[in-house]
Amino acid sequence: MKIIVKNLEKSFGKHKALENLSVRFERGIYGILAPNGAGKTTLLRCITGIYEPENGAIGFVDAQGELCFPKANTIGYLPQKFGIFKNMRVRDFMLYFAQMKGIEKNRQEMEMKKCLQLVNLEDCIKKKVKKLSGGMVRRLGIAQALLGNPEILIFDEPTTGLDSEERMRFKRILAQLGKEKTIIISTHIVEDIEAVCDKVIIMKHGKKVLEESTKKITDHMKSYIYELNEADLNNVKSDYRILKIYNKNNLLTNRIMSREKLQYEEVEAVLEDVYYEYVSWEE
Repeated sequence: MKIIVKNLEKSFGKHKALENLSVRFERGIYGILAPNGAGKTTLLRCITGIYEPENGAIGFVDAQGELCFPKANTIGYLPQKFGIFKNMRVRDFMLYFAQMKGIEKNRQEMEMKKCLQLVNLEDCIKKKVKKLSGGMVRRLGIAQALLGNPEILIFDEPTTGLDSEERMRFKRILAQLGKEKTIIISTHIVEDIEAVCDKVIIMKHGKKVLEESTKKITDHMKSYIYELNEADLNNVKSDYRILKIYNKNNLLTNRIMSREKLQYEEVEAVLEDVYYEYVSWEE
């Protein structure tokens, strides 16, 4: 199923969260990269029907190319903040969502166990939600989104609170599902996007500022990237941004972005550089 967003606008008081935003989501994994307050959560809530935009339209297109209204089990959604029904046991929590999604009674138990196993929570089935750690609650949220094998999966900051092993598990799940579903991940963690997404959308101030495949996105770099030691950095007179500071060959090294070409050897840009360029430089 495809999602077509056209000229979307949404405001909260005087703050315009989305401004004339158009984007198209098809089969594959899309990563929305944006700093906090840039409108990515608002966009997802508009797509899921939680918010109603003031202007613009959101359309869903089925496999036959016809406009349609998504059913309850069409979209699996993990919101940014997730932790409801804390006094429920994990099993009852999952069965509640299975029923809400219209999954047949005789399939609910099987679906529940399958999704809990995918996120490594099958041993917590009898625990109350309030007894789970923050990372476990996040994984439970991912599990409920997967219930019913929805055609569209939307994850808002899905890896917040997950350790490195669980983040890798989540990426493997996405890699498997992305071949047959439309998946949207909203995050500010560049590593999550770089690892699994087919296409990247960068947002700033409620607008889309760049949309490109993950493989080609570095072609859009307008700045130059360098790795300089402290002595060389002190000699740079033009405007620059420090991206990272780290040790390299036992020397303190600065990875910087410059809009002017410097006398030093450039290094290859990565997605994080592109993201930082588009959200940090003021036009």
